[in-house]
Amino acid sequence: MAVAVAPARNPAGAVMGNGGPPPAPPFDQSTRLSLVKLAAITRPVGGGISPGLQLPTNGLLGGLLLKITGTIGGTVGAVNPLGFSSIVKRVTLTLNSGTVVFSMSGPGYHYIYRDWLDAGYVDCLGQSNGRTAITATGAVLDMYIPMQVNLRDPIGLLLLQNRQTTLTLGIEWEADVTVTATGTFTSFQAVPYLLNYSVPPNPASLPPLRYIHQVLEDSRSQAAAGTITYDIPRGNTYMRIGHGCGIAVAGADSFTVAQLRVNQSNYIWNSDIGSQDMMFRILHGRARPPGVILYDFLGTSGLGSYGTTRDLYDSNRTTDFQSVVDPTGALTFYTVREQLVDLKAA
Repeated sequence: MAVAVAPARNPAGAVMGNGGPPPAPPFDQSTRLSLVKLAAITRPVGGGISPGLQLPTNGLLGGLLLKITGTIGGTVGAVNPLGFSSIVKRVTLTLNSGTVVFSMSGPGYHYIYRDWLDAGYVDCLGQSNGRTAITATGAVLDMYIPMQVNLRDPIGLLLLQNRQTTLTLGIEWEADVTVTATGTFTSFQAVPYLLNYSVPPNPASLPPLRYIHQVLEDSRSQAAAGTITYDIPRGNTYMRIGHGCGIAVAGADSFTVAQLRVNQSNYIWNSDIGSQDMMFRILHGRARPPGVILYDFLGTSGLGSYGTTRDLYDSNRTTDFQSVVDPTGALTFYTVREQLVDLKAA
């Protein structure tokens, strides 16, 4: 009679004779997401720079929530045309005191970037009045800063649980008189919340950590109507590029043509106001904010930030990469670039 014999096991418990130990479980079965509240960052009297906050060296950072609130009282006058969003001059996340992972002004975030966030491109910050005219009332300027490209895919996670990694949050607040000539600012603060994943017990379960999800914004003054040729930095893989050309509370489309040009002659995106309107409705299901220009390489797969990588643009393959926009008059021209940086290629 045949007798069943249990397979031999090595001291680690793995079955011997079948090719070694079993594979490590995937990341999504080896971790959990937690929400961690940090100390509030208060706005200095009169505006200015708050002391930088170094984030805890714990877990894998998936994103950061900023609950930004305060109140303007008294009689307001000569208000900033960008509305409540102008109160936040700049928010930055800096890695190891050198690499800027996230850098955006309040207007750049609320008028341009917040429409790109996560799954279905819904406005997940509808509670904010960043796009509203300044009055004597409370301000809600909340921000969601994603490290991973979306809440499903772990590309872009930052390993904070590492002695070689420091990530610092910085907030600069606009001066009172730049926001409104009169009025009082009270109780303005930003409360950070970390979206942290636990580190899997088996290192083999970690997702790829070679990519940084980087979001950067800059602006320039345009003195008159003409053509702006914006040289897009090469070397990274672009997910989206957006411009603000006439953004404000009473915004207007202060442009006629917006083109994305490769190697001086290949126009991979040739748009005007009408086509920008239609593409925004196709991707977002609502009207485009006035003055916003968007080249979306991720959402064109039809699933928002959860789409495929089909249209992502690897700028390493080009010798020349430019956005060409024709403004209709003097304005501030904003640019937001969302990209993946390959650390191994750097």
